[in-house]
Amino acid sequence: MKDVMIIANPSSGQKQAEDYAQQAKEILEANGRFATINITESGDDVVKFAQEAARETYNTIVILGGDGTVSLLASGLKDEDYRPEIAILPTGTVNNVARALNIEINLDKAVKDLPNLTPQSIDAGLVNDQVFLSLVSTGTIPESVFEVNEEEKERLGPVAYLVEGIQALNEQKSYRFSLNIDNKVDEFELDLLLIGVSSSVVGLTNFFKDASYNDGKLHIFGLKKTTLGDRVGSIANWIFDTEKVQNNGVLTVDAKNIKIELLNQDGSTHVAVDGDKGPSFPVEISVLPNYINVLTPEQK
Repeated sequence: MKDVMIIANPSSGQKQAEDYAQQAKEILEANGRFATINITESGDDVVKFAQEAARETYNTIVILGGDGTVSLLASGLKDEDYRPEIAILPTGTVNNVARALNIEINLDKAVKDLPNLTPQSIDAGLVNDQVFLSLVSTGTIPESVFEVNEEEKERLGPVAYLVEGIQALNEQKSYRFSLNIDNKVDEFELDLLLIGVSSSVVGLTNFFKDASYNDGKLHIFGLKKTTLGDRVGSIANWIFDTEKVQNNGVLTVDAKNIKIELLNQDGSTHVAVDGDKGPSFPVEISVLPNYINVLTPEQK
């Protein structure tokens, strides 16, 4: 059995991933571990290296990247008989997975934490045949995320998404969905639909108030078609946990499986998977309980 494979995505983290990969190798080896570094050139490389680590039975994969890279790694391990434990050094724009697991966002601190982390079993989600560790979303706001280019991500960070999201809220476009939630079918007209596997959404670590990363559930939030003022109010009320949210245009439910069909589809419309463009409709999403072990700080 081999020890540690470090996989670094140099396109995230303001091009610092390779430097932090070397720092991670040095601090691990100073603590009695043995590490090799693999630098990716594409998403295919993330999958290739993940599968190599599984088939050569590495103890640990250290992944440097954002939410999309981390979920791509998890997806690459889907059909493997053995899955190494994962350590995350978050170099992305939002780093929602790391935030949900209380992993340091400051990379200097995160690297120093590596020898002291402990494994935690977490759930994942499966959208069609793609694994995700954070969020599937659809609607005007997720569509706007596709318009955020790499330069804007590097320059503005999460603010780039916020700017696009605010502009998208003002659009009149809405979506009519057929939702089959644990075999109960209903139709909804929604501006926004989120399906998460943890409590955290785009860095808001308590968005789904009673959720955890190992509760075996999908957590669903829908924003119903209303006026702009009501939409903004509904989101604010939900985030700040006010009583008004119960009758202010929000759909919330937990589930194990959800099938989504877009009824007013015009052309090919895609869901977003951890901020990246995912499959087109219809989609089927299910929870994968205790999918993988992630190394995290001691949970308070």
